[in-house]
Amino acid sequence: MIRLPNHAKDKWMLIFLLVLHAVYFGLAVNFRSIYLSDSWEFLFQAHNLVHNHTLYANAYTFPLLEEYYSLRTPLYGIFIVLIQLLFSSHLVVLIVQNLLSIWILFSCWSEVQNKQTWHFVLFGLLLLIYPTQQVYSNMIMSDLLFQFCLWMAWIYFRKWTIQQEVKNLILFHVMILLAALTKPVLVYFALALFAVDVVYFGWIKNRWKWVGIVSFVPLVLLIWCLRNQYHTGDFHYSYMQTNNLYNYNAEYLLEYHYGSAKADSITDSWRTECEKYNEFSKRCDCLEEKAVHCISSDLMKYSLLQVRGMIRFFIDPGRYDLINFLPALNTKTSLSFFGELDQKSWKGILNYLSEMRSGLLWFMILAGLVNMVVVFFLIYHFVRKTIWFDLQTLFLYAIIFYIAVITGPLGNARFKMAVFPFILLLVVMCLNRVKKSESITQLFP
Repeated sequence: MIRLPNHAKDKWMLIFLLVLHAVYFGLAVNFRSIYLSDSWEFLFQAHNLVHNHTLYANAYTFPLLEEYYSLRTPLYGIFIVLIQLLFSSHLVVLIVQNLLSIWILFSCWSEVQNKQTWHFVLFGLLLLIYPTQQVYSNMIMSDLLFQFCLWMAWIYFRKWTIQQEVKNLILFHVMILLAALTKPVLVYFALALFAVDVVYFGWIKNRWKWVGIVSFVPLVLLIWCLRNQYHTGDFHYSYMQTNNLYNYNAEYLLEYHYGSAKADSITDSWRTECEKYNEFSKRCDCLEEKAVHCISSDLMKYSLLQVRGMIRFFIDPGRYDLINFLPALNTKTSLSFFGELDQKSWKGILNYLSEMRSGLLWFMILAGLVNMVVVFFLIYHFVRKTIWFDLQTLFLYAIIFYIAVITGPLGNARFKMAVFPFILLLVVMCLNRVKKSESITQLFP
């Protein structure tokens, strides 16, 4: 096999990334499928920030609904506003996102030590069978900005572990905070990180000054909660937490037992019953109480669905993302693989496969198989490597595991995008380790 020098590999990787993103951008322009239903909430938020001086995430018509004051955290709306101060077209937002995506992936490639030709092939393959990265780089959605914040957090964390400079520690916490302000899913990680700061820097290292410096993270999160309380009367970080609990977590369990139509009917009845309360906080409490009761009444089955969701998080090939981005791939029905499996067993799987176009079907099979191999190597690397004394690797696994868990039973390819560059890094680290082994039998000691 031809061995190229590192600078040549870097050049060809940059060209590959530019071409790949250009192709998807061209498809986005051609099909104009750059919006999901969530996209309009971000666009309304950006519009209202400029014209109504509020981060309300819906049309600003009366009566205003409390949940839209806190449904979306502010950073992606601000990101859109900053770009549209110069260019009004939404396509410019996509261009910026594509440039950020190229930078992230090339930065990830630059992390690879002693680059070999097989590294290049592996990177290319994993990018090609994970179209979600390019799909959401070309949609008005917050996923790419969220990925960027997490990747920058990793860069500053790595610098801090090497140099032990407080400026890198501060920048690491800044990026974690910005990630939490982009997607509310990271708020618990940010709070847990501050708890670690208190224990590690305060009690163990006796550097309480450092704890004070990074305390801006919980302070800003507290301010956002107080802002939400001012607008809604309820102290909370995001209404998305309530929405996900009853509209996704509990409904997913209901779908497993009764099918999607009956599940929708039940959650609709919950909303109708909870609307009797005038106060927003009581409506949220009502919905959360019903969702928690539903889940706790069948906790064993929900736990199994949670585990299945985490597996799906890693192996889902991204069919939903592709068919939304490329309408030509859509089928007559919008069947769910696990929905068909739960309701019709193996016959449901056959029904699901029969509805899929042959080219898409073979791509999904290939991507699913590659993803399974990736999971194997991630587990192998985790088990064989002593990560507890390697803070950099520990952080990578911690953030991947956190995102996989917090997405719940609904885990899919889109949620994996946040940590996709970290998975790329770990797979290469693992394969480098395997390549140094004398025999494949060392994989199974």
